[in-house]
Amino acid sequence: MIATADRLGALERLARQFAPEGAGVVSFRPDGDARAYAAEAEAVARAVPARRREFAAGRTAARSALAQLGIPPAPIPVGEGRAPVWPDGIAGSIAHCALGGIVIVARKGAVSALGVDLERDAALAPDLWPGVLTEEEISDLAGLPEDDRGRGALDRFVVKETLFKAQYPLTGRMLDFDVVTVQFPQPGRFLARVDVPFGPFAAGDRLRGGLGRATGMVLAVAVLSDDVILQRGSC
Repeated sequence: MIATADRLGALERLARQFAPEGAGVVSFRPDGDARAYAAEAEAVARAVPARRREFAAGRTAARSALAQLGIPPAPIPVGEGRAPVWPDGIAGSIAHCALGGIVIVARKGAVSALGVDLERDAALAPDLWPGVLTEEEISDLAGLPEDDRGRGALDRFVVKETLFKAQYPLTGRMLDFDVVTVQFPQPGRFLARVDVPFGPFAAGDRLRGGLGRATGMVLAVAVLSDDVILQRGSC
């Protein structure tokens, strides 16, 4: 059995591979005994205890990540779409699954927004594919060995969740799973083609990021940069 510290260390090292240069990156135990600030805890006051622990652990880790950027501790409230409200000038994202959690934060400038998602590394059941994958993606899965298709489906789901979290601060939109088609041009890297325009992104645009595995978890990170955002008008 892999020790929790080893698991979280591997997760954090993987996240740093995909995070922007100079980012704050912290892994965490979602079942830890951290405490949220009172201004934060109100958002989960009626949640089950496990959810309150996850929330507190994520907010505590987020403050540690912000400290790596020299930002003093302060509440990180819940905003529109239940997304964290980061300090001015900061882009960030929090993700967790049963095995671990991760926070990435970066100063805005070269980075406009970022997203991270984390899921347990288990095959996605075929009956779920039509709800989260495009026809092209399902066709691509057919080209994989049968034993790899469920995890291939999971990879595409994780990438989409990551992109949706990254774009939300820019657009304020909740997206359907058919807005992008995900491909993997090389190991550890994804390319998502925009099929349905949203925010500053036009049909045919390509969004890139990283995806990898660490001790039973699948992690994806998407960084949306200023040069990508500013070269296109709003759609």
